[in-house]
Amino acid sequence: MQGSVGKEIFNLMDKLADLIEAQLLGETEPIVQDRPIPVEAQLLGEAKPIVQDRPIPVKAEKKIDSWFFRIAVGAANNIYPEELQDVLDELEDIPDINKISFNFDFSLYRSLSDRKTMIGFTYNGSGDAYEFKGDELNFYQYLFGISLIHYPGNIIGNGLYVRGDLGTAFLIFDSSFGNAEQSENGFGYQLGAGYSLPTAIGIEFDAMLSYGGKKIEDKDYSVVLFNFGVSF
Repeated sequence: MQGSVGKEIFNLMDKLADLIEAQLLGETEPIVQDRPIPVEAQLLGEAKPIVQDRPIPVKAEKKIDSWFFRIAVGAANNIYPEELQDVLDELEDIPDINKISFNFDFSLYRSLSDRKTMIGFTYNGSGDAYEFKGDELNFYQYLFGISLIHYPGNIIGNGLYVRGDLGTAFLIFDSSFGNAEQSENGFGYQLGAGYSLPTAIGIEFDAMLSYGGKKIEDKDYSVVLFNFGVSF
């Protein structure tokens, strides 16, 4: 009788220990582990393997930074309203005139919880700079607004991404013949796609191709651009 009571007490204590361990460790998976068989159990001829729980290992996810700052520079093909475009085309035909077309991008992003999307603010622009025998003539297009980047197939900073910008647009005309002039504010957008390559030091390099349009003072301006960027 005493042996039977001792056996029941032993089993109850063992079950209680397993329940407490399961509560402390959370989700578990059963494994079979051999323990020394108590003398009581040996005498009663009921030695069985005891089931013990252990935590399921969880694969660690790559840490994603909360904030990203992107700087980029590259080439641009700026397109102007027809009348202005005709004048600039004639200007380019002048012998010995030099022209540089470029774009730049300064953007600050906040990563979202899906680990694939960033939203933030952008200040980007493009321009054409003409130079002839020391005289300069410059046209600049600017966009300041909201920007969103999404990585459809991977986490932020790794692989293919798409980007969209929307905001306020304006122009600046500058020359060596007088003071700079700025247009009224208008509306602008930019749509593009790129590819990012991560590094072990937490910096991403990327290349992006995009198209942008602007409506300023009832006239249409656009740009096709390609740039190389770094994010950190």
